[in-house]
Amino acid sequence: MDGTNFRVQPMQIYSIRTWSQLKYTYQGHVTCSSDLGEQQQAYDEFLLCLFQHHTSALVDNGNGLWQGKLPAHLTALSTQLRILHGVRKDAQLISWCKAAAQLPIVDAVYVHSLVKDIQIKMVATSFSEEDLAFLQDTLTMIIEKYEERIRCLDSSFPFSNADSEGQLMAVLKTLGDIHRHPKTQMLIYQSGQPLVHEGVAEALITFGCNWLKEMEKSTLLLASSPVDQIKAALALTNEVLGLLGEPLAFYDRLFQKEMKIHCYRQVYESLVREMISSLEPVLTHICKRLLKEPDTGENAEEMSYDFGLGSNLLKVYTNLCQINFLGRRSESATNETGIESHHQWFIPAVHHWLAYTNNLALQCVEKAVEKDSFTRMSDHCLFSASATDTASLFHNVKVWWHKIAWDDQTTNDLIPVRILEDQCNVAKHYCHLMFDIMDSALENNEGRLWIGAKIPVVVANMEYINKEVGKLPKTFGLDSLKNGNDSTVKNLIENVQETINLWINQYLEAVLMKVKPTIKTSLDNACESGDISDLLNDLLDPALSVLCNDLPRSHFLSFLASLWDCIVLILQIKLKDESKMRKNDYFEQMSYVLNEIFKCFTPSTDFGLNVRAKTPGYMSLVQELELLKLDSNELISHYYQDRWKEQQDQQETTATLVVRAQFSESGKLNVSVIMADDKAAAEENGKIITALPSYYVKLELIPEDWSLRRSEKTQALREIPATFDEDFVFENLEDNDIEKGFLVLRLVEQHVIHSNILIGEAVIPLAHIHKNSDDIKNMYLHLDTPCLDSVARNLQILNYRRRESTAYDFLKKLEKRYPETKKHFRNLQT
Repeated sequence: MDGTNFRVQPMQIYSIRTWSQLKYTYQGHVTCSSDLGEQQQAYDEFLLCLFQHHTSALVDNGNGLWQGKLPAHLTALSTQLRILHGVRKDAQLISWCKAAAQLPIVDAVYVHSLVKDIQIKMVATSFSEEDLAFLQDTLTMIIEKYEERIRCLDSSFPFSNADSEGQLMAVLKTLGDIHRHPKTQMLIYQSGQPLVHEGVAEALITFGCNWLKEMEKSTLLLASSPVDQIKAALALTNEVLGLLGEPLAFYDRLFQKEMKIHCYRQVYESLVREMISSLEPVLTHICKRLLKEPDTGENAEEMSYDFGLGSNLLKVYTNLCQINFLGRRSESATNETGIESHHQWFIPAVHHWLAYTNNLALQCVEKAVEKDSFTRMSDHCLFSASATDTASLFHNVKVWWHKIAWDDQTTNDLIPVRILEDQCNVAKHYCHLMFDIMDSALENNEGRLWIGAKIPVVVANMEYINKEVGKLPKTFGLDSLKNGNDSTVKNLIENVQETINLWINQYLEAVLMKVKPTIKTSLDNACESGDISDLLNDLLDPALSVLCNDLPRSHFLSFLASLWDCIVLILQIKLKDESKMRKNDYFEQMSYVLNEIFKCFTPSTDFGLNVRAKTPGYMSLVQELELLKLDSNELISHYYQDRWKEQQDQQETTATLVVRAQFSESGKLNVSVIMADDKAAAEENGKIITALPSYYVKLELIPEDWSLRRSEKTQALREIPATFDEDFVFENLEDNDIEKGFLVLRLVEQHVIHSNILIGEAVIPLAHIHKNSDDIKNMYLHLDTPCLDSVARNLQILNYRRRESTAYDFLKKLEKRYPETKKHFRNLQT
């Protein structure tokens, strides 16, 4: 064999097992060849077959990874064949490394040790040029084999396998050492191969894409209907989350440690990008279908999905959010993967679910109101069950909103505002329903509708819902929105709360309108009988007590004022209808009823109207009743009282009367008529050629029946000014008469041919005349005729009582003195 190389043709290794022995049979043939490369290749193939045969036995016996140790006879065989093939001993190390790296069953730690040994020998320049060329191919093959294993990372190094960490670490160390060692790095560079780090990173990207495609085959690609597609998407995203959790974190830690490669980032971006390209068109189509009219035909069941809590579609969305979060948390998504806009796919589903839940909420509110008995839930809780049921609907939507954790910047404000509007509509719908059940909330008091304990409960319900509306912005995290939407939310809430407050007042006013017939009937009975016990004891006192205890103070006082105005208005209308037909005793009873009701509404506590009860309507009613409850004599006295006040305010007139009056110790009224003058009459008399008229003064006590001498008059004189100097005495006057009576003095122009003319009159209250005075001064009285408009109401009431003799006689005399009063009375009647 001198100078001759021999080649061993492919050799087969057989093992013959018997019960007593185990022996190996090797078959092949040796040929002579001068090509060292072929001899090296043949030796490498032999080693690979030898290692495969030996490691297969280890696998069969479950002995784990092979760590590079062969039995002595196989080691000897390997040495013999190396010699036969002319392979140098240093090159044998490369062959062993090449064969071992190709078998997954070989311990990667052992391969790494071989690489380290090779690098040591390279430093010692133990390899020939041929060996280095062979080593270059071997290193390239090792890198390719290991990158191939990284492309199947989860199957090559299962996270659940205890050996995976050590094996992957050894693989990465091997690749890292090849990359970092100057000698091996140079060989790789000369081969034209990419850098090891670049190849590993590309392998990780391929792993992410391939892994996702394999998952699609068993999930998304098998689904046909939307429901099945949603289930497949859920299964796919669950698998993705599973990989992005502990497994990928485990791999990332090793890659970072051994090669400074961001495994998480590489896998995340490739995997998520592939996932988005598959899921986006499917989920976008599914969500858009929700906004279409629901199919009521054979395909109706295909729409049996939504975006509510617990739905698979929401779970898919939640998974995508979690995947997006994992990318941002680990800073893996340095490039856009498409998952950043995954919220956009679900916007139609969100709007569909909001519309659906809003309609459902409105139905739930109606059912809650229908079932509610409107009794307080407890002594400390003023509202009833339907209010809490309605508020719980807000909570359900809040839970859903917090569950989806919507984080889309483009719609982050718009959708919550939509939710807020829907919740406000639910609240308004509930409050509006309170008007529909008003009759059932009122009590039946002996066949009459009246205010009971349910009314304040209804108001408390509306108040409770209104407070819950005020909490909605904070509940949904809308108290600090951007882009001006915070003012939108604020205005929305303020408008809704103002509307509900307005509705509460309108509700109480509507209640008042419902019970108004009951109030009117009770008032009619009280005015007829003078007995107010039914109105106060059976109606007002119980109702006001309940309302005072259970209604908020502001609403109670508002309702109290409205109820008071209602009572006053009823009495005003009643007064207008009855004033022409009733006697004064009826209005005496009405005045008593009004006064007692006033006391009921103005107690000494802070829960009454107090001075607010003295409204213009009430004061006008009191003033009118004060007149109507007077008898005819008192009305006449009141008429003259007004005449006296009228004269105090008037300017000087053309007619003047000078008198002197006093009361004597015995109670007699002494009146002296001194003189009278009328400038207008004097001017007229100067133009008269025929006989001049006469003038006299008539004295009259009002009322007329107070004195035995009902009236007196002076002598008639044909001159003006006329000096009378006559004295008159009125007897039998009591102190009470003096306080209420009047002395009326009239200057009359007397004619022979036609009727006398009243020039004017003066009214003196008897109470203003001095008693027992030594120094009595003359009184200069300006005479005038009455302004009928200023005393119209007195005359109108007296005119209603013409059937009474006192009123009839007074009006007849008034019409005689002032002919124009007949026309005035006709106007009053119309």
